[in-house]
Amino acid sequence: MPRRAWRRHNIRRNKAAASNPSTSRLKEKLGSQTYRTQGRGPQRRSFEAWPDDTDSSFNCGSDGESDGEPDGEYGERIPVALQAVPTARTRERQQLADISSDDLDSESDLSDFDVDSGYGSLEEDSDEFYDGLLERFRTEGPTLANHSENTKNMMHEQEQKWRKFCSHRKLDPVEALSQCDVPLFKVYWVWRVKNSRIKKESAVMAYWKILSMVYAQKTASWMSDEVLYDVRNWIHVYLTPTYGLDTSKKEKAGIFVEDLAVLLNHHWIRDEEVFAHERLRVQLAANLILAGATATRPGALIGQLLYEHIEFQLFRGLTREERPHFVLKPKEFAFREDDMLIYDPLIPIMALAFADDAFVNKFKGPEDIYGLVVGANEDRIRLHWKEEWLKRTVFRDVESSANGVRVALDKALQYSKERGHLIRLGRSIGLSKALEWYDLRRGSGKKLNEALTPEERNKIMGHRQGDSTVYVMYYMSNFNDADCQSICFGSAPQHDLIHLAGRLLRHGDAPTVLTDHQKFEVSQNPTLVRCRQKRARALQQIKSRGYPTRKDAEGTELAARYDHYNKKADRLNKKLKSKRLQQAIKDFHNSIHVDEVNRELNGIKPSMVIAPPTIEYELPERAQVARLFSQAADVTSREALYPLRMSLVRTLAQLSWQDIFVPNISEGKTRRLSVLTTAAWKFLGTQDTLQTTRNASTAFIYRHRSFKGNS
Repeated sequence: MPRRAWRRHNIRRNKAAASNPSTSRLKEKLGSQTYRTQGRGPQRRSFEAWPDDTDSSFNCGSDGESDGEPDGEYGERIPVALQAVPTARTRERQQLADISSDDLDSESDLSDFDVDSGYGSLEEDSDEFYDGLLERFRTEGPTLANHSENTKNMMHEQEQKWRKFCSHRKLDPVEALSQCDVPLFKVYWVWRVKNSRIKKESAVMAYWKILSMVYAQKTASWMSDEVLYDVRNWIHVYLTPTYGLDTSKKEKAGIFVEDLAVLLNHHWIRDEEVFAHERLRVQLAANLILAGATATRPGALIGQLLYEHIEFQLFRGLTREERPHFVLKPKEFAFREDDMLIYDPLIPIMALAFADDAFVNKFKGPEDIYGLVVGANEDRIRLHWKEEWLKRTVFRDVESSANGVRVALDKALQYSKERGHLIRLGRSIGLSKALEWYDLRRGSGKKLNEALTPEERNKIMGHRQGDSTVYVMYYMSNFNDADCQSICFGSAPQHDLIHLAGRLLRHGDAPTVLTDHQKFEVSQNPTLVRCRQKRARALQQIKSRGYPTRKDAEGTELAARYDHYNKKADRLNKKLKSKRLQQAIKDFHNSIHVDEVNRELNGIKPSMVIAPPTIEYELPERAQVARLFSQAADVTSREALYPLRMSLVRTLAQLSWQDIFVPNISEGKTRRLSVLTTAAWKFLGTQDTLQTTRNASTAFIYRHRSFKGNS
């Protein structure tokens, strides 16, 4: 609108407002107040003195928003000039009051600032309102951190330990904690170390940090730096040497793409482990791929990924590969089809979606999705989920039923259970280290650190601090993966060899289970023997009271005592077996190469060819999956990969169906199929670049919410 027409519009609007009775009363009420502006203009003493061009600078509608167009309906509208701010208002508003339409474009929109700053209303809150807020905030005191559930559980555990100590010392736990007595804290840690299984100094430091958080919660204040500094130094100087605490650092290894290839190959083709339900196998592969491709915190992925966090999008066929172009908030990744099918995240996720029947549209199979055509007036097709599946987790656990084991509908997969699956998989390929999900995050984080800026790396890995402190402390490997010899001496670099030296130690003949002799050693553990004896005495007391079995004594104190010792014995037995197996693996890796060198010195050379084993699969679908992955090694074009991809999605969906009941091995037998895997390791090599022949390409979007915690 031209400036002259705009001013004429303001004059007409002000005249209409001036004839309004409510406006006249407001003039009388505000006429004696003094207003002031800063800048070029002189001070104004009444609302009539405000020029029309100033009014046009604050063209707000009745809803407090302006779209830059003049408002044609006046009605009860009060000219914005009447909303002038008294002298006591802030300097920012006073500066704005001096701006005229000559200084602004006619389409400028200041309504957002006007509303956000709180100056868009004539009504003012009473002094009683702010006095009440002031009293409330004084009563509430300091605002404490809003901890996650895991942190709250850890704080509760340490608080119970403190209460137990105070009960032993006949002290009031809250009062003793509030006094913040450093000598008492030192006595407490001596008591903790002597009456617990704490063996590492780092554990004491972590528990001390949590106890300080309990102090902050109970007292609404924070421990002074002097107290924290004193206790930390005392732990290093006195507690650790006196009680022989372990100060060794945990091995920070990384799983790289080569290790991931071996893991996935063994997982799909060579693994003879029987899962409670084959969906757990599909989910483990998907978690490995997603965690490896994004360096995501495991706790934010496993059991936390909902259907509403992911989305399939279909794009028009491309002539060449392009980087994913999805950069949305809070955190978002784009996954595309991979020519190496074993790395392709779309295959297992799409299979899980088909198994759950989660798509809104009724697809008969993956071919229906790839047969969709993107219209000329759109850039993509988005595939939506059913409303009832949006809040459900993609990775779910299993549950028992009358017919056997089935996939639970609303029971998320627990991190501890998936961690156990990863440890078992790592042991099955002969790794010397018990794998952790953070090893995969550490390896992927290193690749991100090499390719991206620190800011981009922190955003992807979820590090909230602006520097590299968290990455250096938790995610830098103990091994210096750099050819320092080449850097310092200028010799020819051999980065691949240095990288190979830093990979996890692996040997295919490493033990995966305990021998009978080792199991007998575990059973003779004195603590385990005493626990089992107490369990036997509790069972004998149940029978002496006339109960034939433990089930008949349900609800009695004797049954509770028996259950206590039974659970304690089972936990201890599992712990001792795990510890003994880890020791056996360590002993094997310490001695195997000595034996191999001795055999070669005696003229016995190792075989350079490993005969492919004959593997028996519990289900025919598993054999089909292994065959399909093996066939992919011989494919030389993307068009030839298409039928293999479709078959894999269908077969994995069959393995993941929720309504498939898997009978227990002791109760029934499932069909077995023997398959000779002759191409088990073929697809570990790098394939040639495949030519694009498909008309459409599917992208899998993984939205990852930000969770608390930096590491």
